[in-house]
Amino acid sequence: MWLLGLIGLVVVVGVFPIIRRLLKRLENLQRGVQRFGEGDLTVRVATEGTDEVADLARQFNAAASRIEELVQSHKSLLANASHELRSPLARIRMGLELMGGDASVAKAKREIQRNINELDQLVDEILLASRLEQPGVDVGTVESVD
Repeated sequence: MWLLGLIGLVVVVGVFPIIRRLLKRLENLQRGVQRFGEGDLTVRVATEGTDEVADLARQFNAAASRIEELVQSHKSLLANASHELRSPLARIRMGLELMGGDASVAKAKREIQRNINELDQLVDEILLASRLEQPGVDVGTVESVD
């Protein structure tokens, strides 16, 4: 009986480092996934070994890289779209100012100006959204609102 207990103790002592190493890798993977879920899209986990945990870590890193690229593309698209929309709005605004001044033209000019202002406000919101998503961005001055 004591021999069986001794063999069991030797097996536990021999297997413990292997299990601890595996659990440590899983904990590192879990921390990486948690940080990624909290918004740190630059986080990657260590891929040591050739087992299932290393394969899972490689797959996580590949997915995280792809997601980071997609988010960056989205931000770039928002910024570029807002800048590209500003040019035609400015040309339309200039064309309005060069128009004549009779009553029907004045009414049309007011309506067009209202629509331009609304589009301009939407472009500003798109540009602000793209800037706010970038880390460490200066959002400018703060104005009080009633």
